[in-house]
Amino acid sequence: DTDSGFHRILWNKWYVDEIYIGVIRTPLWILGKLLTLVDRYLVDGLLVDGIARLPRWVAKWFQPLQNGAVQSYGLTMVGGLAIVVILVLYMPQIMAFLGVAGGGGGP
Repeated sequence: DTDSGFHRILWNKWYVDEIYIGVIRTPLWILGKLLTLVDRYLVDGLLVDGIARLPRWVAKWFQPLQNGAVQSYGLTMVGGLAIVVILVLYMPQIMAFLGVAGGGGGP
């Protein structure tokens, strides 16, 4: 009797291939595709390439300051020195205002 269920199971090799495809191969294929997207867009896109782009963005921001005019370089240094002096002189008051420990204004 070739129409029996047992004959069909034997003919289809106990459905081992179908079970393997449905239970192992297809879920792993989907997981592989998802991890490929994570690698491409999260790991490579944001982390690796994003960190590599950061110095370029900072350099483009500072590029107008490098114009070749020595006077502007001197003015920039004087401005930076003024900021440092102000911070050194007024740091205790700034820390006390912010309420940070060690600012000299606490009990």
